[in-house]
Amino acid sequence: MQHHYHHWTDSPASLIREQFVTYLRKVNLAQHVATDMRSTSGDYHLRVELKKFERMLLENGGVEVRVTLRMEIISDGDRRPLFIHDYSEINQLDNTSVLASIRTMNEVLSKIYSRVVVDLINAISKPSEN
Repeated sequence: MQHHYHHWTDSPASLIREQFVTYLRKVNLAQHVATDMRSTSGDYHLRVELKKFERMLLENGGVEVRVTLRMEIISDGDRRPLFIHDYSEINQLDNTSVLASIRTMNEVLSKIYSRVVVDLINAISKPSEN
């Protein structure tokens, strides 16, 4: 069943983008992290696309949480992509409450964010190898 987001403060994609920006700021990956490419110049631009953000009820009575984000980092100098990568995580849980699913989605997003940071550092420090 599809959910409508008219009761949310913002769409899931926007909320995840803001959460990721906060994460990037906390890990001090860059001197400045901006959410609007038009408002600032920088060495790199990161595009995040929410491909999948699902909570599936399973036949066995459990729940499966699926999240896929596409990350693309672009060198501002020559506008070439340093990498494009999809990050996916799937977790199953026995607790069928929505709150348990939300907590699991946050855990899944944290795992993805940490993998992205490692890949970003590698892409930026070794651009000629990608």
